[in-house]
Order: sequence, then structure tokens, then C-alpha cells
Amino acid sequence: MRRAGLALVVVLALAGCGSSQAAAPSSSAPSTSPQTTTTIKGYISVLIDPRRASDLLDDDDEATIGELPCSPKAGYDDIRAGAQVTVTDESGTVLGLGSLTESGLWAEEPDTLLILSDCRFDFEVAVPEGAKFFGVEVAHRGVVRYTAEQAKDELHLTLGG
Repeated sequence: MRRAGLALVVVLALAGCGSSQAAAPSSSAPSTSPQTTTTIKGYISVLIDPRRASDLLDDDDEATIGELPCSPKAGYDDIRAGAQVTVTDESGTVLGLGSLTESGLWAEEPDTLLILSDCRFDFEVAVPEGAKFFGVEVAHRGVVRYTAEQAKDELHLTLGG
């Protein structure tokens, strides 16, 4: 009986210690100052799949810029709407994540042949300001680095061309 009483005292003492520690207020609350952000904008273009080029023609056999869906050429199936875009700083720390949105058929020159046109996918990723360099990676295609000054402009990445 004496052991049971001693065990009860130990349990109550430990329970009391635990509850007093849990109830103690924290004196070092983190500051929540708003951080200034910038948006990295750009697009990636991939040559169209020539076997699917006829899908982009209208009733008059004309291709229309912005026509959807646009199928990238073979080997670039990972470049599609929803594919992840990762932006890192100069040390490789991830600053923000985004995803591609499909813009459709695109050509830099107005009279580009259909089979030389691109499928264009846009992205926008909000990141904290202050990095000297930004790395942009689309899907698993490797990081392309830009200075902070270059990243102020719309970025253009190209695959398969």
C-alpha cells in the first residue's frame, strides 16, 4: 500500500510539472514583419509535335495563335499545364513554387511555318526580394540562372528548338 501511495505522489508531481510548463507563456514570440515580394514571370516554349500539328488547324486549314491544346514534340511530355516551376536563390534555397499554364500555339515571327511554331506555357512565381541571383527550373529540366536585374523582365526559356 505504501508503494501505491508513493507512485501516486510521483505521478501527481510529474503531472503538475508538465501542466505548469505547458501553461507558461512564451516570452520570445517571433516577429511577423511583412516581407516584400517580387514576381518572377516568364514562359517556356517547346516545338510542337508535328504529328499533332493538324489538331491546331481551323476549318480553313489556318493555324491560330493561342489555339489549344498544343502538344509539345516527343520527349517533352513533362512540359504541360500544371508542371512545377521552382525558383531558388544564389545558394539554391527554394524561394517559391509555381506551375505552368498553357497559352497554346505561339510564334515569335508572325509568318512562322506551323511545324516551326511552339507550344507556349506561362508561369508566375512570387518570391521574397533581396536575392542577387534567381534560378528557375521547370519540371526536371535543370536550373537556368538569372541576375536580379534580368529577372525583372519576362523570362523566356526554350526547349527542343
